[in-house]
Amino acid sequence: MTFLTVGALAIAILILVPTIAHLLQRGRQDAIGFPLVRLVLPTPKFSSRRGRLRDRFLFVLRGTLILTLALLGAIPLVRCDHPVLTRQQGASVALAIVLDDSGSMRSRMPNGVVKFDHAKRHAAQVISQLHEGDMVALILAGHPARLVSGATSQLLLVRDLCNKTPASDRSTDLADAIELADGSLRNLPQADRRIVLFSDLAQAIPKSNVPQWIPNPELADPVSDCGIISAIQQGTQVVVEVACSDDSGKSGRNLFLNQRMKAATKRSDFQPVSKPIAGTKNSQSITFESVTSDAPLEARLDGKDANVHNDSAPVFVGTVGTVVATLADYTTARAATGGPPLVEQALTAFGGDLVLRPWTFLPDDDRAYNDVSLLVLDDPPAYGPEVRAALQKWILRGGIVFAWLGPRAVGEGLGTSLSPIIEGAARWESSPVDGFDASSLTWLGPAGATFSELHAKGRLVLDEALPSASVVRAKWADSRASLVERQMGRGIVWGAGLPVSTDISDIGLRPGFLALFEHIINATRQRGMSPIAAVGHAWKFDHDEKVLVDDPLGTSQSLNAPQDSTAIEKSYVPPLAGIYRIRRNERPELRLAHIEAQEITDRPVRARAIASRSVSAGRSSLDLSPYLALALAIIALIELVVSSTSKRRTTVQPRIWERWLSSRAGGGGLSRRYKGSN
Repeated sequence: MTFLTVGALAIAILILVPTIAHLLQRGRQDAIGFPLVRLVLPTPKFSSRRGRLRDRFLFVLRGTLILTLALLGAIPLVRCDHPVLTRQQGASVALAIVLDDSGSMRSRMPNGVVKFDHAKRHAAQVISQLHEGDMVALILAGHPARLVSGATSQLLLVRDLCNKTPASDRSTDLADAIELADGSLRNLPQADRRIVLFSDLAQAIPKSNVPQWIPNPELADPVSDCGIISAIQQGTQVVVEVACSDDSGKSGRNLFLNQRMKAATKRSDFQPVSKPIAGTKNSQSITFESVTSDAPLEARLDGKDANVHNDSAPVFVGTVGTVVATLADYTTARAATGGPPLVEQALTAFGGDLVLRPWTFLPDDDRAYNDVSLLVLDDPPAYGPEVRAALQKWILRGGIVFAWLGPRAVGEGLGTSLSPIIEGAARWESSPVDGFDASSLTWLGPAGATFSELHAKGRLVLDEALPSASVVRAKWADSRASLVERQMGRGIVWGAGLPVSTDISDIGLRPGFLALFEHIINATRQRGMSPIAAVGHAWKFDHDEKVLVDDPLGTSQSLNAPQDSTAIEKSYVPPLAGIYRIRRNERPELRLAHIEAQEITDRPVRARAIASRSVSAGRSSLDLSPYLALALAIIALIELVVSSTSKRRTTVQPRIWERWLSSRAGGGGLSRRYKGSN
């Protein structure tokens, strides 16, 4: 409330004037001479009640008159607390409500209101202003962007869906959300179409063919927040990732590691430990050494900030990131300069969430592959039926194999093979060959053309050993298959007819080598095999698996089979950060969903300026002036009538009293009363 508004409402203080006047008012009557009054004994005076209000109805009218006048003066200065939908010449409208349900929207504004609750309430108010003939769609902007309801005239249904939308820890995905909103309005008959954006604008607003309206620019005001991205224990070491939106954490906030009492199943002698955080913008890693505890642990930030939901996180005990297992001969697969094999060097270059796990042999137990997402083989030898069965079972569950095949693929022993990578006998040609056909590698981008210049002393002829349903992804210059792909259940098998050894070719030194690995790694991350994933990224399971998911809030959900009968998998997208307990065919496992650092560190840019340029920006005035002016006139008229009537009644009353006294005196009633008393 502004100073001008307070000043206008201060007019109501004038109500004290009629109050004092009515309290001091005394009824005045004309004195009437009466000769016999001297015969009456004098009566002592007592204090009279002067504090009593007289003419209460008239006082109420005058007070109401002053209060109405104060409201009339303040109304032009008052703004609506909710957005008001304007229409072009009264025509029907079509709206696409984009509601941001990302993790940053769980922060509190300076007035203590949660941004997401504020956005939901105002979005519902906008929908409530729609009429019959209008259309509305609802899109959620947390990753991945989702179309909750396409454009429909069922306004109450969309408003109910909006009110029931829960908060989440997803990252922001405004680009896809705006694209979905644009598409939902594209073919509607309404000429007046708008995208209504309720977001803290943690990402730049993409352009759209439809005008955008930002009713709540205050959502984009920066807030101070420090949060825990993840807390993961490996052995006796706990690594906690912390991110801050600014340097406010320098004020002495600490990170504590203590026992998670609610989840503890037995007592522990673990003593809480703490470390200070740097408090600077962006993310940082804090490591606790020599941590031993039988009970579950929790990382927690002390102090307060705008978002309390990311100030604590359970410690996950398991493997970090996407596990890539490798099998290579250290004597033949190394570079001339030494070091690990070229496949390991290439994978290490990607860093990030990749966890490298070098193997010296292939396990014959499928449980050894449980947390492995990608298996890279460099000139592997043939293996027996036990290894083949375990490998095939893992591939069907969603594993990915990439095999660089060389001379060892030919020398098969009794009962051994490279199935399911290749079937039957492959033939090795030791004569020099030209490179790949560049036109067959356009899907790999410009780097794929460098394979056309490679020099090789031989190759594995794959054409005679390709399994059924194999797809040739690259060819040699003579059109023979050089790179093949095969879908197996949810998994993928890749085979290349050349090893990485520098003794045979220089393929490992070509830029296309890293580009091919990048393609495979991206495909692996999209398979949803890793036990650790960011909130909003799917975990995937076989379509015929019985999967039960318990989220961090304790809510259980059974995953149903996909509606598409041809689908080979089903998925679950974690909406909240924390540890998920999953039972796959009655086999329990733990998975971790963590928030993304940019959801804390990214800050809005020029949010108010963007909002001021959007259509229908701002809020309209609360225009009740006509109604208050009419009420003021009516009250003034009633007060005038009542006031004049009251004055006339005061003037006439003494004459009536005088006539009554005369009649009583003439009848001798008063004399008889005094006579009897004597």
